[in-house]
Amino acid sequence: MVDELIGQLIDGRYHVKGLLGAGGVGRVFRAHEADLDRDVAVKLLHKSISNDPKMNARFVQEARAASRIQHPNAVSVFAFGAWQGQLFIAMELLGGKSLAELMDAGEKFPDERIVRLLSQTCDVLAIAHAEGMVHRDLKP
Repeated sequence: MVDELIGQLIDGRYHVKGLLGAGGVGRVFRAHEADLDRDVAVKLLHKSISNDPKMNARFVQEARAASRIQHPNAVSVFAFGAWQGQLFIAMELLGGKSLAELMDAGEKFPDERIVRLLSQTCDVLAIAHAEGMVHRDLKP
């Protein structure tokens, strides 16, 4: 999928390489952070809702909440900011296929793997809940 941000430099440090996905509030890009020589995921709030104070507040809350979660099964947040009037979150880029991709491909999981995946998910959610957070957008 081609996107106008591919090739752009977000916040003077994240060189956009490709679009990973899009949702209701934003797009997530694969980017390279040259200073630290690492690939990252950059979530950028859609331009169409960037002027909505309520959506901006929710995005800021998401960035702050995600940055407080320290767990091997949670994505690490590296930075948060604004670029050309759009809020962004830079975070750890994970490799591999998403659970949705595996399920769409007809992947069958043994019971033990299902229990392990759900247990890891519940562990991270328990940490979030202990911080007073409620995740409102769980996806595979």
